[in-house]
Amino acid sequence: DYGELNKVRGLIADYDAVKSIISKQKQLVAEYQQANTLFHRDAHFSPNELQYMGNVYNGILQESLRNLDELLMVVSDLSTQMDDAERLQKISEAAKAMQTNRDHLRQFNRQNAGLSLLRATDAQDRQNVKQLYGIKK
Repeated sequence: DYGELNKVRGLIADYDAVKSIISKQKQLVAEYQQANTLFHRDAHFSPNELQYMGNVYNGILQESLRNLDELLMVVSDLSTQMDDAERLQKISEAAKAMQTNRDHLRQFNRQNAGLSLLRATDAQDRQNVKQLYGIKK
């Protein structure tokens, strides 16, 4: 029966999209942990600046968890009065939101690494910052 086959195909597409979103969340957390460790090792940032960074990271992480919660509600609550198109739309929205969270995290990390590089006082200091953050230029 083609109707059942389409339903199975839709479930597989849902599963792949959900796996991708969860993978992005894992990447976001790993990138946050790595950057946070590096910034705390960097003498160019004051304790107040590190606290500010922590607040920004907390906001990004909280938003990504909110997106995950919404995703889990969509895929786990079968009693939700939602047809397949609506469910796919919600999953797509969660994927876009998670991508935005990851983009914001990466942009914030780049800005902070760039700020540290600007604060470097001499060629050796600049080289150390580049090495710390893996800056190639």
